[in-house]
Amino acid sequence: MESDGDLLLKLATHWKQRKPYNVPALGDILDSYVRQNVKPAKKGSPVVEAWNKVVPAVMNEFCRVESFQGGILKVSVSEPTYRFQMEMLKKELIESIETEVGGKVKIRDIRFV
Repeated sequence: MESDGDLLLKLATHWKQRKPYNVPALGDILDSYVRQNVKPAKKGSPVVEAWNKVVPAVMNEFCRVESFQGGILKVSVSEPTYRFQMEMLKKELIESIETEVGGKVKIRDIRFV
């Protein structure tokens, strides 16, 4: 049988123990929101097909073409480091995609969101 002192010690230490919170990361919440609410570009679009050929498969894991309207290609990028790399290569990406499409489409800008 436990003494009163041992019981009080157990209660005191139990009270002070904090249970960890299970809070999801903000990036995970935003990523799931975008995936549920943003419609991806059509798979048969020549710009999307050209994007998939020009951009390496490793990068396609983190980047997804969202839309192409009015000469502006919107690409969702999940990682900030990859977004920075894509921004630095924007001019080359535009030239490569236009070459891949064969001059049928003019891309004015790529916006990474």
